[in-house]
Amino acid sequence: MTMAALYLQEGLRRALIELVRSKGDAGLAWLTDFQNELVRDAKCTSGVDGLPIEDEAEIMKIAINYLEFVFDGIRREITEQD
Repeated sequence: MTMAALYLQEGLRRALIELVRSKGDAGLAWLTDFQNELVRDAKCTSGVDGLPIEDEAEIMKIAINYLEFVFDGIRREITEQD
């Protein structure tokens, strides 16, 4: 990952944490809903021209696993700090 992508990821992670905290008791439920929405959107993304369907499916699995990794980390950080 490039430095720019890492900085962007960190900024988005911090923004999500602040957003969850701003929602109070409903914050973690909102985060779960948002994660589910992103996963649904990812699954509905149209394929890349010329990429075999098997590769698309594998890329989709990787993307969804990464989303889960990021959101689980945010949840863990929030609950550890509370």
